[in-house]
Amino acid sequence: MGWATFQVLRKTNASLSKKAGVDPKVASDRRGHGLGVSMEVYTSSDMEQKRAALKKLEAAVLRKPQPEPSELAKSA
Repeated sequence: MGWATFQVLRKTNASLSKKAGVDPKVASDRRGHGLGVSMEVYTSSDMEQKRAALKKLEAAVLRKPQPEPSELAKSA
């Protein structure tokens, strides 16, 4: 496993920590880097995470706007 360099292991640790919901600051502290480097350089999102994000965005866009309380009072 010559491809499993320290950098590969660090990136894997960062990405799996993010996916598992580990606090980003704690995870970056464990890797010995600042939060910006950890999140921007070492973490990557897998397809499952990208699909979930897309579904959330679609739900937000397609959600019917709720009527204002004043509108409900007028129609009652």
